[in-house]
Amino acid sequence: LAGNRLRAALSMLGIGIGIAAVVGIMALGEGMRAKLRSALGDMGTPSIQVRQSWQNLAPGATSRLFIAREVAALQALPGVAAARLQRSARLGVRHGRRDAWLTVESTGLGDLARIRETVVQGRDIGALDLDAAAPVVVLNEKAREALFPPDQPVLGERVMVGELALTVVGVTQMRSALPSFSMPSLYVPDTTYSAKIDNAREATAMRIYP
Repeated sequence: LAGNRLRAALSMLGIGIGIAAVVGIMALGEGMRAKLRSALGDMGTPSIQVRQSWQNLAPGATSRLFIAREVAALQALPGVAAARLQRSARLGVRHGRRDAWLTVESTGLGDLARIRETVVQGRDIGALDLDAAAPVVVLNEKAREALFPPDQPVLGERVMVGELALTVVGVTQMRSALPSFSMPSLYVPDTTYSAKIDNAREATAMRIYP
C-alpha cells in the first residue's frame, strides 16, 4: 500500500464508505422498529378476540353462542382486566336526507377507551346513560361523515336507527399512528341496545382484555 498511494487512498475510502453504510442501515432499522412499536402501541389495548366458529362441525350441527355467564367467569380470572360480549348489528341509519347502513355497537363503561376511540366532541357513554337505558349515541368520525355535512354541528342532533330516535352526545376519533381501517360505527349504551335494538343476551364473539 505504501508503494501505491492512490490504491491505498481508494481502499481506505471504500472501507470508510462500507462502515458508514452499515452504521446508517443499522440506525435506519432501529428507527423503523421504534416507529413501528409506537404505531402498534397506538392501535389499541392488547386484547384477544374469541369468535364463534363453524369449522369442523358435524353435518346439521350448530355452533353455540357465548353467554354473559361465561364472560363473567373469564373476567374473574387473574390477569384479566375485562371481558365483554361483542354485540353489534348492521342497521339502516338516517339523518335528514342522508341514510346509510352502519354498524351499531352495544357499548359499556370504558369500552371506547379500550378500543382507543378518543372523544373529540361531546362526551362518552356514562353510568347514567346505562342506568336509564338512555336513547343516546356516540358516533365515530366515519359515521359522522356518512350522516352529516362537514361543517354541520352534530351534538344534540337526532339520528334514526330504524324507528328508534337517538340523540348524538359525542363524536370519537381513533388514536393511531397507522391508517384507520375502522368501519363507520355508532356506539349505544348496553342497556339501550338490549331494550330497544336486540334483547338477545348471547353473542357470536367476545373480547378479552388482559
